[in-house]
Amino acid sequence: MTGLTPGDLDVPEILAHEAAAALNEQVPLRALARLLASKAEDVPIPDLALSAVALRRAAPEDRVVWALTDALLYTQVPNYHWQMVADAPRNTAYAGAIADAVKPGMTVLEIGAGTGLLAMIAARAGAEHVYTIEANPLMAQVARECVRRNGYEDRVTVLHGHSTKMEISRDIPVRGDLLVHEIFSATLLGEHILPSIAHAKSELLGKGVPLLPFGIAAVGAIAEPPRHRLTEDMAIDGFDLSPLTAIDSAVTQFRPGLCKRLSEPFALYDCDLRGAFAQTGHRTVRVTASQAGTASGIEQWMHIEFPNRTALVTDDPASHWSTCFHPFGARRDLSEGDTIDIATEFWPGSLAAGLATQPPV
Repeated sequence: MTGLTPGDLDVPEILAHEAAAALNEQVPLRALARLLASKAEDVPIPDLALSAVALRRAAPEDRVVWALTDALLYTQVPNYHWQMVADAPRNTAYAGAIADAVKPGMTVLEIGAGTGLLAMIAARAGAEHVYTIEANPLMAQVARECVRRNGYEDRVTVLHGHSTKMEISRDIPVRGDLLVHEIFSATLLGEHILPSIAHAKSELLGKGVPLLPFGIAAVGAIAEPPRHRLTEDMAIDGFDLSPLTAIDSAVTQFRPGLCKRLSEPFALYDCDLRGAFAQTGHRTVRVTASQAGTASGIEQWMHIEFPNRTALVTDDPASHWSTCFHPFGARRDLSEGDTIDIATEFWPGSLAAGLATQPPV
């Protein structure tokens, strides 16, 4: 026996009896790991994932335990977290802007705690208290432990939940004097930044408080991707595999620099979050080809602006964000100087861009 109980390992109550039996087996932690893995269809994965984390901490050197719990964790924590915390341009831009914005006695609100890194930077910069909100239960747990390990638990509070469900007094004692947020997907709007910021301004912040960052934009260029599977007929070894294209992603992500750009950059979408802003809309822009080529879509990246005149542009191989490729669904042969009309539509959680051939929804 290990001396551990199901409660020590955050095992869901519904599995407590079976877990206790597993912990009495010859190799108890492996037995429990197998039990958790076998229950993935019967018990909510987030509940099992919390147990998997506790089990890994109880068996840090047992790679069989780690392998058995992989499937419970990899769908619960997006793998970008590892690249994000090592993204030097991102961290430098945020740290500099936070240092400039934080004043003694401030209460800082953060949306998107992640590991708690930015919240701890704000506390280190002099914030009296930071309330940081994380929707993912596993990441909220990780953030709390990171905050504790670094000695900031008296000044940083990690809240688990969606920021749009938070209320002053019930969840957060006072309105924030500064908002820090990093809830950007590679497509800019995929993590529901617009409704989150709108709710925070209305319900969680003081009037006219600084937003960090405040300016966001999706920037693009007409381009050809590194491969043509998104638009060609998928003829492979003489066989027509084009039905595969119908189940492809709406956008494909590439590392910056891999697409061949056929135009100068242009704004697909931009927003100053400090003022009133629409959460749905559309725009059309006429783009001129800067060189000849076959256009099959739009390469898109982000431009993020901070109050201290710092800008974070994700069109950078050092960025953990990829650039996105929005396929046209058809190819256009262009000569230098030719024009093409591009339409962008946006709504909470999504941004779609392509040829301006259909009326906006």
